[in-house]
Amino acid sequence: MIYSLTLIVLSLAVTLFGSSVFTNGIEWIGKRFKLSHGATGSVLAGIGTALPETLIPLIAILLGTGQAEKEIGTGAILGAPFMLSTLTLPLVGSGVYFFAMRGKRTGRLHLNFHEIAFDLKYFLISFSLAIAATAIPNRLIHYLTGFFLFGLYAWYLKIILNRPSDDHLDLDPLYFQKLFKKDGSMAVLLQTLAGLGLIIGGAYYFIQGIVQIAQFFHVSPMILSLLITPVATELPEKFNSLIWISKKKDHLAISNITGSMVFQSTFPVSIGLFGTPWIFDHHGISNIILTLVASLCLFAVLFFRKKIEPYHLMLGFMAYLGYIFILIFY
Repeated sequence: MIYSLTLIVLSLAVTLFGSSVFTNGIEWIGKRFKLSHGATGSVLAGIGTALPETLIPLIAILLGTGQAEKEIGTGAILGAPFMLSTLTLPLVGSGVYFFAMRGKRTGRLHLNFHEIAFDLKYFLISFSLAIAATAIPNRLIHYLTGFFLFGLYAWYLKIILNRPSDDHLDLDPLYFQKLFKKDGSMAVLLQTLAGLGLIIGGAYYFIQGIVQIAQFFHVSPMILSLLITPVATELPEKFNSLIWISKKKDHLAISNITGSMVFQSTFPVSIGLFGTPWIFDHHGISNIILTLVASLCLFAVLFFRKKIEPYHLMLGFMAYLGYIFILIFY
């Protein structure tokens, strides 16, 4: 138990440091390629920080040989968007108030609300399609849905990357600049890859520590992958977004999360549709419903009010608490 706790603490520190290195590199890549803040956050940061939780279902489903691996893979696929909408967004909302109380920023969000609503719309469409496929136990339908989701994400990328660039002023110096004597493209790329490697490595060992503790308490594979594992794999999004929130880069912070949600509802879900029966018990169904409710509520606020406040982001935490109640008593 002491070894597992030590492993968790050390891996947490590595992930935090890697997130700082990665966010700095991502900002410089966005500047180099003249990308909008939305494209930098939703695509570059979104896909990069989604790698840890994407690797788990890929390995579990494609390389696993038993039912437990399939359950872990399926649970990880459902758990990622659930954690993003019910834990990561609320954490960022509370982070705004925390840094505002410390005098580092204001208590209001400054971002492109239209672009955030666009991300949420694509997430709701893709995740709803994937869940609708569960009602049709036909492998051909599952394959067609999976390929359609691949195409939907490709179309999403096309729209995001064609957005006009905005200014990338107020950037911190590139961390690797001292090593390379200048902030050239090679330094930017190597720093971003180094940060990503630290994130993946830290998340991996964090998961190992969590798994060891969960096994000690005899937690089932499905519950572990639905509730515990995503807490670890979503650490990059949490840390990156909090770093950006502290620096008043709100759009990068929020689009990192919503962009990850779009990615998680398309690519990993397609793997689940291809490699598993795609059938869920009441725990999985509850997870799906709460994810959709939390995301739909935030989208509704954006649709009707054309803006969001930090406390709107925090409302999704009620769905997280509700799911814990379901797991304990049902």
